[in-house]
Amino acid sequence: MGTKQVRLDEDLYAKIADKKHPDETFSDAIERLLTDWDMAEFDMGFDEEELTAFQDAVDDIEETTAENIDETLEALGAHTDE
Repeated sequence: MGTKQVRLDEDLYAKIADKKHPDETFSDAIERLLTDWDMAEFDMGFDEEELTAFQDAVDDIEETTAENIDETLEALGAHTDE
């Protein structure tokens, strides 16, 4: 598959960089962010505040999981791309 160059505003670039996992390319991160499901897509009877709290909890779990994986790999002596 080929590549394309795109221009991003600095604030958007920073948002993507902030959400990018250490082992991801920017392309990987953008694909994940664009295809990741969103709690708002599901009608579960939550009001907006509950939905936000639930999504925040899911985001925290994902972040903690990524950190734990990185720590485990480091403890095992595996090298990660950072």
